[in-house]
Amino acid sequence: MPKNILVISRQRSGSTAVLELLCSHPKIQNFGELLNPNEDPNVPKDGEGIYDYLNKKLSQPPELASLSNGWPSEYCAFKIHIHEKDEQNFKWDYLIRYCKVETIIVVWRKEIVETIVSVEIARITDEWYSMKETSKIHSVSITEDFLKSSINSDLKNWADVFESWPIEIRPIFIQYEELFSDSNSSNNAIIAERFQKVFQEIGIEGHEFVECYSKKQNPAPIDQKIKNWFTLPKELREQKINVPAMFEEIISKKFGLPKEIVTSMVPDREPLPPCGGFKYRVAEPFIPKEVFNNVNDALKTGNISSASSWPKELSNKLCSFFDSQVAIPCANGFIALVLALQSSNISQNDEVIIPSLTMIAVPNAVKFN
Repeated sequence: MPKNILVISRQRSGSTAVLELLCSHPKIQNFGELLNPNEDPNVPKDGEGIYDYLNKKLSQPPELASLSNGWPSEYCAFKIHIHEKDEQNFKWDYLIRYCKVETIIVVWRKEIVETIVSVEIARITDEWYSMKETSKIHSVSITEDFLKSSINSDLKNWADVFESWPIEIRPIFIQYEELFSDSNSSNNAIIAERFQKVFQEIGIEGHEFVECYSKKQNPAPIDQKIKNWFTLPKELREQKINVPAMFEEIISKKFGLPKEIVTSMVPDREPLPPCGGFKYRVAEPFIPKEVFNNVNDALKTGNISSASSWPKELSNKLCSFFDSQVAIPCANGFIALVLALQSSNISQNDEVIIPSLTMIAVPNAVKFN
């Protein structure tokens, strides 16, 4: 089954361009904006229906699959805007886990006022996407209350995303201004070079031919887009947003962790396997010469039962080392685990957490108890 990549963003933050850049890789298929009712009027309005709807969509080839990368691809990429959570009434963590999303790319724009105005202009002109460069300038008048309300709404929507974030997934943050700075077009070698890092973070090899087809719309300065720009309060005009900092702040409070370790507590993505695959040294034994001598001595003397001197000597040394009154040497790890569980008063219906990389004796000890 293909691995699912979710792009989360605010409208007019460059997510369409990022999705196109992402899906120019031959291993990634573009599923577009799956919760947009303008693209599919059958999008459910209830949270429960959304999960099944997305799963069904992601399990079927998109219309252009035969014309682009083919099907099935190794990865399926789709995007959801932050405001759609309230419109479709879903929960972010449920959606992400239900759809088996393995990678989340968060596309954000520091200039929050620029984003809000771009959305408002697109809403009025009904021009959300263009494959042609344009020099046409659209402008609107906005009130102070509208701008404040829009900023607060954006902050709330981002907070909703991070409040229910699945902590096992490390986000890949892409800032619009950094990706598209110093470029007159969204389709050039500079952006392609910058985007190689994204492929690396996803865990796939880079791709030389990275391009997108969407172009910047209304490329005028902000003071030309807003007719009454200079009448708005300075603190509103200079308002910025830092989405990665919001993520760290919210996750830090939620789990009671220092901000500086929030991103480091999420496991790094496993590197690409070398030719022949990974070799995991699970338990490489260390057997000193003294152990060989002791084993030979026990075999020669026949001193191998539980009543022999060896278990008692081991027990005494363990008690001394751990400052414990009792230590019981066991014939194997299974018996040791059973005794440990019994001494801890673990009983039926208690939760016992075990490692994912282990051997059958470990869960068997839990079941046996």
